[in-house]
Amino acid sequence: MSTLSLEAILTTDVVTCGAGEALGDVLRTMARRRISCVVVMDGERRPCGIFTERDAVALLAEDAISPASQICEVMSRPVVTLPVSVDGRDAYQHMLERGVRHLVGVDSQGRVAGVISEGDFLAFLGDEYLVEVKTVGTAMTPGVTALDSRALLVEALRLMKMRDSDHVVVTEADVPVGMVTDRDVVRFAGGGESLQTPLAYLMTRVVHFISPEQPLQQAARRMAELGVRRLLVAEDGRLLGVVTRHDIVRTMQGRQVEFLLDAISRLRHELVKPGGRSSEFGRHMVMGGVLDRIGDGVFLVDAATGAYLEANERACELLGYSREEILGRHVWEISTSFADAADWRTKNASLTEKVRVVNANFRCRHGNLLPVEVRVYQVHDGERLLHVAIFRDISATRRIEAALREGERHYRQVIDSAIDGYFAIDRQHRFKEVNDTLCNLFGYLREEWIGKTPLDFVTEDSRAELIAQMQRVDTTDRRQYQLVARRKNGTTFPILLNTATHRNEKGEVVGSFGFVTDLTPIVEAQRAVAESERELRGILDHLQDTYYRTDRHGVFTRVSRSVEQLLGYTVVEVLGRKLADLYCFPADRQDFVARMRANDGRIVGAESRLRHKDGHEVWVRTNAHFIHDAAGNVVGVEGTTRDNTGPRRAEEELRLAAKVFESSGEAIMITDAGGRIISVNQAFSRVTGHAARDVVGRNANLLSSGRHSREFFDQMWRSVLDNGYWQGEIWNRRHNGEVFPEWLGISSVRDADGKITHFVGIFSDISERKAAEAKIAFLAHHDPLTGLPNRLLLKDRMQQGMAHAERAGRKVALLFVDLDRFKAVNDSFGHPAGDVLLRDAAQRLRACVRDSDTISRHGGDEFLVVLTDLQSSEVPAQIAHKIMATLSQPFHIEAHEATISASVGIAVYPDDGADFDELLKKADTAMYHAKEAGRNAFRFHTPALAESRARPDRAGELHPRHGTQRADRAAW
Repeated sequence: MSTLSLEAILTTDVVTCGAGEALGDVLRTMARRRISCVVVMDGERRPCGIFTERDAVALLAEDAISPASQICEVMSRPVVTLPVSVDGRDAYQHMLERGVRHLVGVDSQGRVAGVISEGDFLAFLGDEYLVEVKTVGTAMTPGVTALDSRALLVEALRLMKMRDSDHVVVTEADVPVGMVTDRDVVRFAGGGESLQTPLAYLMTRVVHFISPEQPLQQAARRMAELGVRRLLVAEDGRLLGVVTRHDIVRTMQGRQVEFLLDAISRLRHELVKPGGRSSEFGRHMVMGGVLDRIGDGVFLVDAATGAYLEANERACELLGYSREEILGRHVWEISTSFADAADWRTKNASLTEKVRVVNANFRCRHGNLLPVEVRVYQVHDGERLLHVAIFRDISATRRIEAALREGERHYRQVIDSAIDGYFAIDRQHRFKEVNDTLCNLFGYLREEWIGKTPLDFVTEDSRAELIAQMQRVDTTDRRQYQLVARRKNGTTFPILLNTATHRNEKGEVVGSFGFVTDLTPIVEAQRAVAESERELRGILDHLQDTYYRTDRHGVFTRVSRSVEQLLGYTVVEVLGRKLADLYCFPADRQDFVARMRANDGRIVGAESRLRHKDGHEVWVRTNAHFIHDAAGNVVGVEGTTRDNTGPRRAEEELRLAAKVFESSGEAIMITDAGGRIISVNQAFSRVTGHAARDVVGRNANLLSSGRHSREFFDQMWRSVLDNGYWQGEIWNRRHNGEVFPEWLGISSVRDADGKITHFVGIFSDISERKAAEAKIAFLAHHDPLTGLPNRLLLKDRMQQGMAHAERAGRKVALLFVDLDRFKAVNDSFGHPAGDVLLRDAAQRLRACVRDSDTISRHGGDEFLVVLTDLQSSEVPAQIAHKIMATLSQPFHIEAHEATISASVGIAVYPDDGADFDELLKKADTAMYHAKEAGRNAFRFHTPALAESRARPDRAGELHPRHGTQRADRAAW
């Protein structure tokens, strides 16, 4: 086998860039040059990274394309490099081992010398390096990754990424009609194509088929003839899979298999001849040397038992096992193709002397599955039947396939996406490919073009020019010329041809290709130029926008009459004057022109400030472009300008309104006429807890608390529809489920016809205000220390009780309770201790009466108790006894214990009075008599009690809760 150095097959015309190059520029370069990679270099021309089509696919699949990003942020690194002096076959093996699609060749100084890919190996090694004559069916990738033409680009990208595929077959009614491949993705990424675009608008509308019985060499030759990188494999109308250039390249194993078989044959011969190396040690030494020279993994298997007899170093490296670990296993323990020993025997019964090639998964030592291509041979070792299995990691070769398929995808994209007619011609000037545009332009079917020459499609007068141009194919790579073409129906039309010579990798001419542009519209336009020029002046004179044209120095050469309305100058006053003189700031004109240059010579909607003849500023919006002469030189500027002062003011007002909207302290919600939310401000999110992104598009009733009746909402919306406005208090629900009160105002927005288009709701959280109001209302009717109703509320409830008693013939009692000796608590331990005792006393009083009765703190240490709906005259006395007993129990205040008692005075309605004040006075009198009786007593009001009003001193008694200081707790 002759040596083929890497330098001999290297592509030296490599496209490179610096690390700071913009990603968008790199993508456009790859699409324009139809290349699969760009090498990133440092200042010394040493490779520091590489960006490939597969990198572009990954970025676009994740929607992470940012054209302004630097290439160093997304490139792959480190770069796999090899010196250009290494053998080409070693380079290919190295590329497979590293799992890459491109190798960068470097010189002795480490500088970039070129790039080599799978296509280069296929082109230079040829199919003579295939292991054997294989059929398409044995080499193809089974199954087809397909999507309907209505599917979106983003769906295709996700499917390609999920299945690790470099293409998607596009179908219509389950029939393949085109493809989208990873090379298309480079163009999409560079052109900013939307991920929501249907595949019907993006696919390459050509697919080619081949039968699975065809030799693999035939597939390679057909791909070269068609200029494609993949063929669909079909049989009897059924799609079986796809065969790619990568499938062909991965069979390039040199003569490794033949070498292995020859070596095994020689070994067997040497082992059986007299004096041969028959010892087991010698046999293993020879066999091990053979196996370890193979670049792929190799197993020797006992056909009868399925046990591994030998494994080379590469097999151990790929699977992560030691040789001893492999030799202790059986085939079904590593290969997923066999379930157990029985499955092994069944499937191997059909294996013959002929090589069998299968794709399988091998279990690695760490549990992961390694996809491999396995070639299995059957050999005899004396009477023992052995299987020789040679396998390689096809996860690396799949990456190579993607690079090979990319060339085909781009070629097909150029053909089917071209706006003009496209054609490709072979060395004999016969058509071998045309696109649909060309067929439609001439009226011929695609089949009617193939095999014919361009001379069959032009008029007699154009043949001489066409022949002359065809003779220039070998000497002039790019040609442009005009001819008169003839359609199938006999009509003629002018065309423009842009053609280029097609050369192979050796620089030999193999044909040409080009584009055909129908010049009919241009010719017709030229005829209309004169008429248009006459009409132009009339149009300009009535144009509302101001049309202008300047020469290269910025001097007006033409302007419409509307300039007078715009700036107050007549046409005569403007012509011959510099446009920059009309700017409020001349430097703005320079900036305007600079922006045009940066935007490919045109600008749209640029804002400027011009000076009116009377001196005031005029805001204008301008569309303009450079005027070029035939040589492409800029000779002036042409554009239209309109007054933008009013719209700009309106825009400023809108910006102000938007700022107010977002800065408002009150929550604002805008809905459409159907109640769907279209906008909310920050205050809305702060009050409700709903983020804008979560509520926009949903119905406003998502805030409903469920507290209001249907009648409430009917009345509210009736007010909005009839009056255009409603405001009031309403309860809504926050995002966390909390219900809160808000003050809401709703306004309707109507269009010019009076139809409601939107509703605007403005509301504020009044939770704190409601709480404050509730607190104020509570304090207005309750004692702040004990929480008991105050005298005002007690009086109201007693009056209600008296009214009910009068109707029902019942009685109401008012008890005046005074704490005996309470003053001692304050004197001994301070007011905080007294407050604690009062609150505890209030709790004990509540336990003495019914829920329907009322207890009130009258002031200081005095309490009032109202007992309603009494049938028995004994009840007040019973309650008084209960109160005295309860209050006589010790009170525990921090580290102390206090014992007090209570004196109770009782007045009964209607016996003792007819109103609250009279009853209160009599109960007070009765309480004083209870104290005079020795305290810890109660008295009913009697006429005799009214004669005495003396108030004896009242004191309490406090006792420490610990030690010997505890005093006598006898009740008073």
